[in-house]
Amino acid sequence: MADAMGRPLAATASGQDWAFVKERGCSGLVRSWIAASYASGHALMAPHRQWCHTEEKGTHWYDGPREAYAPLYRFARQHTALPGRL
Repeated sequence: MADAMGRPLAATASGQDWAFVKERGCSGLVRSWIAASYASGHALMAPHRQWCHTEEKGTHWYDGPREAYAPLYRFARQHTALPGRL
C-alpha cells in the first residue's frame, strides 16, 4: 500500500521473530532485513528495545548491538537519493 501511495514505510518484525534473533544472536539476519527494506525504499525500525515474545518466556526485549546495525543506518541516512528510493 505504501508503494502505491508513494510513501515510505517503517516496519518491524514480530515478537516471535525478535525472540528468534535474540536467542540465536542472528544480527546478520537483522542486517539483511535492514538492507532489504532500504533497497525497496522503506525502513526497518532500529532494533533498540524490540518486543519479543515466546510461550516459554512470555514478553521480553531485544536490544540489538549498536555496532552491528549503526553502519547500515548511517549508510541509509547518507544515501537517501540512490535510484529506487522514494
